[in-house]
Amino acid sequence: MGADTPEARAKFLASIPIGRFSTPEDMGAAAAFLCSDDASMITGVALEVDGGRCI
Repeated sequence: MGADTPEARAKFLASIPIGRFSTPEDMGAAAAFLCSDDASMITGVALEVDGGRCI
């Protein structure tokens, strides 16, 4: 990301389609899903929790 300035943050944020940075809660929700029975057929995945930035 480079230097952490308000301008750099705004530019980076503009590249995220959902319009916000991910939070620890977002990461926890993804981890909880992968540990749940709903993810029982998932055996390996690179799960991007980035608000659509890496589509």
